[in-house]
Amino acid sequence: MVFVKNESGHIHVHPQSLYMCIVLSKTVHIYVAEPFYFPQNPDQVQIWVVSTLPFISYVRFIHIAAANGHDHIVRLLLMKGAALDQPNNFGWTPLMHACRNGHNEVVVTLLQRQADISVKTRYGISAVTLAARGGHIQVVRKLVEAGIDLNNSGNGCMCEFTPLLVAVEHGHDAVLRFLLDRGCDVNNKTASTGLTPLMLAAVNGHLKTAQILIESGADANLTSINNRTALDMATAMGKSEVASYLDRKTTNKTFKESDEKKPDIIDATKKGTIT
Repeated sequence: MVFVKNESGHIHVHPQSLYMCIVLSKTVHIYVAEPFYFPQNPDQVQIWVVSTLPFISYVRFIHIAAANGHDHIVRLLLMKGAALDQPNNFGWTPLMHACRNGHNEVVVTLLQRQADISVKTRYGISAVTLAARGGHIQVVRKLVEAGIDLNNSGNGCMCEFTPLLVAVEHGHDAVLRFLLDRGCDVNNKTASTGLTPLMLAAVNGHLKTAQILIESGADANLTSINNRTALDMATAMGKSEVASYLDRKTTNKTFKESDEKKPDIIDATKKGTIT
């Protein structure tokens, strides 16, 4: 809780006040404004000292500002010494927050100040993968213009997905087309499971995405480490439209009727089924 003085001079407790805090030296200042509203020109806003607290890192505030698209606050915090690339506990930098939420203006600001585009989260996820996950085509474009590696999936880390795989998984076709135009491998497989972009389109029922991949040279006969094709996966998941389309594109048909009827082990465990 932080006590905040409003324009009429009354003091009230604002439980969300830390969201609007800007740390200057060892004193916390808070903008006098409507909750969650940031004025466009911070230099012209009257601020009051409301409390002197132990020093709070700038990192927390620049992450919040970047995640919520407040470019002017990001610029002000950087001017006051906020760390440009300091990660949070999960390895997310301000740039990653802006990319995941599609805040193009903040991304541009951070890139202009030479934010590190190669850094990854603790799970091996890059800024461009986060942008692709959200379908933020303009952010992906900016990162590509800045020279980010589109094919680095973070092998050896928990996340093996490239930006292309993530875009396919979530059906972001505009991002998919852009990445294919930039030379991303249409048949790229994950190292541990052998999943291809077409397989991800199949299991998620993205017919248009599957069509784009096939038209771009995706091989429908490739198999995962479990010897399953994209057609097999679409059939098993009940994605009938995609399965019907892939059936006309696949010659390596390994899926058997008996395979489809195998019980789901997790579902069986929940129900207490032994046989």
